[in-house]
Amino acid sequence: MPTLPLLLLLSSTATAAEAPQVSLYGALRPTLSFADGAVASYGRPNEAAITSAANPRIVADAEAARLSWQVAQSRFGMRAKAGQATGVLELDFIDFNVASPTVGAKPRLRVATVDWAFSAATHLTVGQTWDAFAPLNPLHRNLVGGSFQAGNVGFMRQQVILDHKAEAVHLTAALGMAGSNNGLADGGLELSPAPSATGRAALRVGEAGELGLSGFWARVGLQDADGVVQHTPAWGALASAELKPAARTQLRGEAFVGQNLQSTGMLSLAQARLGPNGGPIDLQEVGGWLSLRQGLGPRWGLSATAHGDVVLDADQVAANYLPAEDPAAVAALDVNLGPGLRSNLGGRLGLERQANEHLVVFLEGFGLRSSYAAAAGEGRGGLDPLRLGAELGALFSF
Repeated sequence: MPTLPLLLLLSSTATAAEAPQVSLYGALRPTLSFADGAVASYGRPNEAAITSAANPRIVADAEAARLSWQVAQSRFGMRAKAGQATGVLELDFIDFNVASPTVGAKPRLRVATVDWAFSAATHLTVGQTWDAFAPLNPLHRNLVGGSFQAGNVGFMRQQVILDHKAEAVHLTAALGMAGSNNGLADGGLELSPAPSATGRAALRVGEAGELGLSGFWARVGLQDADGVVQHTPAWGALASAELKPAARTQLRGEAFVGQNLQSTGMLSLAQARLGPNGGPIDLQEVGGWLSLRQGLGPRWGLSATAHGDVVLDADQVAANYLPAEDPAAVAALDVNLGPGLRSNLGGRLGLERQANEHLVVFLEGFGLRSSYAAAAGEGRGGLDPLRLGAELGALFSF
């Protein structure tokens, strides 16, 4: 019969063997942002994560220069691995409704997944993570801005993903929520009990490269004032490339076409809505981005990104603001009306120095030409602003 010390030893050994291996990762990003006029972060007129020029109807001084210091794009995560199972939890501190917070930033859940490895090549992932439809992000340092609403449609989705990486091909199938609802009560999303569906096939190129094709379908529920839900399809097709043509050269890009993708939680421009006759209005769009990072010796590097998104029937885009009753007042932003963008084109050019394996100091200039829809009865004058600016910052990754 085992003695008490032996039982304790066996118990501690078993506990240690079963304990998950936990590792932390993250990125700290203090950044100074400058723009020659009003810019927007996902429709809000601030510099938290710049995605477009701001609609001049929702700011009183659209032509005045802006300067802000931001740390809210910083993030951290935890990865726990136990045998064939891995859990990931990741937070950042972005709140697009605060302009230049100091202690006002709040944590935001980015990733929460459980992954089960059937084999080294095949994984099942369940939870909130990057949308399987558009898996890549540009190579510039605006991490949360990410060229979204300007050619990059990939964002987060609650989904289940079956992923198989063979030597020559990479196959992905996913089912997920057809959108997101941050409101109090169930709405058209929850009253449309059909998941989104994604399929992706990619040819693997070299050690880290892929050429891929993705398809997406979802059923969008549009709820009217009486609570009646009508349904309309959302779909998308996307081509992606990730290549490393030389030792110090990275090249990534995506091009897509789609309908009503913004209504499914993707960060694009085409949002479905109910028209005056009560029927759905569907919007189609095309867009994409191309991004390059070129090393200049062991420490220096250049990056360049071009991106754009265009709604094909621009006259059907709804304005993202409500006109003020007082003609001298500033119009009110209403993000529930959608992005309000008919098109959004831009680019970034950056120079960076790798101080060590964890720290990069960067300077990136950007330009954005954004075209907004006007509210009914208002002229379009000035609703196609061009903004130029730059961001100086540091990125410490661990």
